[in-house]
Amino acid sequence: MLKVIRNKLSILPRLGVHTLDWHVRYALGKTPSPMACGIYMTNDCNLRCEFCNIWRKKVRVTIERDKVLNLVRELGKAGCFYLSFAGGEPLLVPHLAETVAEAKVSGVGYTHVVTNGYALTRANVLRLSEAGLDEVSISIDGPAEIHNAKRGRDKAYERVVAGIKLFKSHAPHIKIVLNTILTFTSPCDCLHAVELAEKFDIHAKIQPYNCHPAFESDRSLARDDRKAESVDLKAAKRVVNALLSSSCVVNSDVFLKAVPDYLKTGRGQLFKDKPCIYGHHHVEIDESGKVFPCLEGMSWENGFDMSGGLKKLLASKEYRQAVANLKDCKGCERTMYICYYEPRISFPLWNLLRISK
Repeated sequence: MLKVIRNKLSILPRLGVHTLDWHVRYALGKTPSPMACGIYMTNDCNLRCEFCNIWRKKVRVTIERDKVLNLVRELGKAGCFYLSFAGGEPLLVPHLAETVAEAKVSGVGYTHVVTNGYALTRANVLRLSEAGLDEVSISIDGPAEIHNAKRGRDKAYERVVAGIKLFKSHAPHIKIVLNTILTFTSPCDCLHAVELAEKFDIHAKIQPYNCHPAFESDRSLARDDRKAESVDLKAAKRVVNALLSSSCVVNSDVFLKAVPDYLKTGRGQLFKDKPCIYGHHHVEIDESGKVFPCLEGMSWENGFDMSGGLKKLLASKEYRQAVANLKDCKGCERTMYICYYEPRISFPLWNLLRISK
């Protein structure tokens, strides 16, 4: 998140150079250049979260070590500044820390791991610290009883709290963000993550509930379920006001203010009728190594093969055409995923000036 990154003063000059270079390349009509990338390291997971579809995939796939190491090297050469590793559960991948270290050596300015926290140990916290990890996001959905029920595992909550303490004790330079979901029926549950963040002097990030995109067939079911629920808008507005007043919450104000309308209508409105160039500055890679300018816009079955290398792929006619086609995509009107909204709010600079004013 921009609020977390800009607190790390030592990397701001590099971010400025990368940002300027991207804007020049875009103005000149150059090949799409990833300022940021998200890699789904595996679809394997140690929890069974009720709202997630990734663990329901029947075949377990983890991105191969050599493939992902070559990939992060290419991302560094391509000018990627921000690189996030997710899953499934990325801590189940033996070469995660090695990949983070290779990314830093290759020139990536900021690295981030998203975890459910269940597998956090002193040993892997130290490995991630030594690798140069900048930020870790740990998921939590409310007090212990609520969190454990949603995650499908006893002691899941206790593992999160223990993980926070491990990072605070053994890797204090790594920024900690608690990810939490603001639900339709119990929006107040997300405030527990804010309370924990304030207690431990860390950050919190709020995601309004969305249908998970892993399987297209589930999308319509989730929308029907949402309509059947009683959306507590008054409570949601009170929650948003509390989030806006908390210094530990890293969501942008414009994102948070749009949440009640999304809960009411089921549609995100911030980018309504605006062309999307997300694929010009972001790239996503799934656990098989397939490349997507945007998973939400293309679905998980239509990625590009990277066998010829990332640079060649980004310059290809097929990839450039896919990015052009996504300009008219309405995916961000059907959802309110923070990983698509916040980057579009803060980048490119004309979006930041137009939307945040």
